Amino acid sequence: MLFVSFLVLFTSINITYASDKYRNFAELKEGEDPASYNIFTRDLGTSALIFAPHGGGIEGGTSEIAKELSTHFSTYLFEALKIPGALDLHITSTNFDEPQALDILNNHDLTLSVDGIFLQVMISWLQELLRKPKNVEKTFQIN
Repeated sequence: MLFVSFLVLFTSINITYASDKYRNFAELKEGEDPASYNIFTRDLGTSALIFAPHGGGIEGGTSEIAKELSTHFSTYLFEALKIPGALDLHITSTNFDEPQALDILNNHDLTLSVDGIFLQVMISWLQELLRKPKNVEKTFQIN
């Protein structure tokens, strides 16, 4: 499986987050009301998956991008709905082990992680993709 993230392009940028309240999804599920988050999945059978584990109030704009792309690509979106306290639901991507996420990740060859930190880069990239729909269809096999 190929995992694409814009973090790779910007390794020289030093970003510091406060420590996560939860080390993994099992801890989050135990410590939070289920109404404090939403999980959206759509498996369209595309080779590419849009993956947004920090949606809602965690990283602004990621939910909107993921939902927009979900009409063309398989999508996984975790949204923090807790206000205030959305950042309490942040789990570092390398520790993000929500079961539905793991299942859908295993079913796709290419994963594009939507990351709020580099939202402007993502918007530029997506605008370029939308200008060339034939290339997108060939690359990602949109059904």
